[in-house]
Amino acid sequence: MSRAQVESALDAAASTATFCFAPGTYRMSLTPKKGQALIGEPGAILKGTRIATGWRRNRAGIWVLRDARFNPVVFALPFEGHERSCEAIPANCHYADLFKNGVRLKRVLADRTPPVGAWHWDYSLNRVYVNTPDPRQALMELTNQNTGITSAGNLTVDGLSLQHYGRYGVTTSAGDVLRNVEFAWNHGYGFNLGGNPASIIGGHTHHNGQFGGFCAGANKLIDGLEFSFNNNLHFATAQGGYWGAGAIKCVQTTGLVVRNVYSHDNFSDGFWTDINNRGVLYENNTMVRNERFGIFHEISCSVEVRGNVLQDNAADGLFIHSSIDADVHHNTFGGNGDAAVEINDNLSRRATPCAANPGSYGNRIHENTLTGDAVQGCVAPRNQC
Repeated sequence: MSRAQVESALDAAASTATFCFAPGTYRMSLTPKKGQALIGEPGAILKGTRIATGWRRNRAGIWVLRDARFNPVVFALPFEGHERSCEAIPANCHYADLFKNGVRLKRVLADRTPPVGAWHWDYSLNRVYVNTPDPRQALMELTNQNTGITSAGNLTVDGLSLQHYGRYGVTTSAGDVLRNVEFAWNHGYGFNLGGNPASIIGGHTHHNGQFGGFCAGANKLIDGLEFSFNNNLHFATAQGGYWGAGAIKCVQTTGLVVRNVYSHDNFSDGFWTDINNRGVLYENNTMVRNERFGIFHEISCSVEVRGNVLQDNAADGLFIHSSIDADVHHNTFGGNGDAAVEINDNLSRRATPCAANPGSYGNRIHENTLTGDAVQGCVAPRNQC
């Protein structure tokens, strides 16, 4: 079915309707009604790319696709605040990709003769330039949708795979439940978990360009989700720091529950709660082999970290940065780069609405198992370890 046919069916159906997607690839974005359900059989994939055909070789030996029309999300120089994460690779601020036989090609800017293996999109001419062997003999897929599913609320999505979208695989609203959903190879985020409440149960988010996911607001549940190889495009600041990229970042949450998550091999943290999070529970998660911290809790308030395995992360297993009232207990740490648990008391960081004063205080670390890590430590006289 075409996108227009599917959207027409969604519009015509009741808000309680359930739609089942047979195995196959559906190249479209959807805006279901509030209360509808989208169920995917194994192998049902929604994609944000179109098959790009009609390539011609120019005199410079570069393959050119004409009439390549799309309005991607673009954050241009100078960067817009939170998009400092594009400083290291400015092309990352253009939320669109070209895939050849399922492999994301390297994007370059302002170059109609890109280097071997790379591509460029000239928006002014609506042309794409790629320097690879004959693209006519390959499956070439070019981004033409920014978001896969945009929810109006009380939506159920079960079993679908969301791939190749420019900005988000799914953006949720209040009452949404995502079950056993795959988010893969999206340029920006696998999902944006908004609306209060909203849940993700099971599934896998992997190889997304910037983040496996994002969440904000009250009463979020992330249970049994696997994160792997996210920040696949290596978003970073000019100094190489992670400003906004990795497995997931959650901000301004209340009552966030992160349970039974397996987060591994991400290019940043296994899980990141940053800015005014309160009442967070990390329980029975496994965070291993991430490029920075296993769990990063930053400029936030009350958090309980219990029953987790945090091992072989490049920096700390758990880093509590300028945050208060953490209770860290009955976790297993081993093989992390710098420390099992580090608490940093940086008074220069601003206080958040949930903390009366800046810094780290009221934190407790007890009854954890350490195997091969540096000792758990506090970097502040006010902390309790």
